[in-house]
Amino acid sequence: MVLVKSGAKLVGFLFVATILGGVLAGVGDITMPSVINGTPLGPQSQSAPIAWTVVAGVVIYGFSEVAG
Repeated sequence: MVLVKSGAKLVGFLFVATILGGVLAGVGDITMPSVINGTPLGPQSQSAPIAWTVVAGVVIYGFSEVAG
């Protein structure tokens, strides 16, 4: 039962991180395209969706650690 609960938390976390990653990507592409061009976060990169999801996961984890 604990494994199912942990799995459900992980799926929820990844879902939220994916949505937040898309929002962050849109904001990043609009506000600082010259800074992120040529990096995995850049709009031309094929790994950009994964990179932005990782960034969002770090943001979520950071907020959860600060919150307590």
